[in-house]
Amino acid sequence: MITTSQQMGGALGLAVISGAAASVTSSPTTGYDVGMAVATGFTLVAVLLAVTVIRQPEPAVSQVAEPSRLGVVSGSVRS
Repeated sequence: MITTSQQMGGALGLAVISGAAASVTSSPTTGYDVGMAVATGFTLVAVLLAVTVIRQPEPAVSQVAEPSRLGVVSGSVRS
């Protein structure tokens, strides 16, 4: 499912970028400039979404093991 979503997103993005590039007919290089500007806009939006929406999970509070569980009893090591 994830692979399909990535492929569809890439195809849609390419269609939008090439459509924007083709809409500018004054010169071929102007079309590429517009396409790259659209791609840059997509990238900036994706970075902003990633920074604001994706959160890292809070680390779980680890409980400190009791000294007897670590093999240490009253400062000596169990044998």
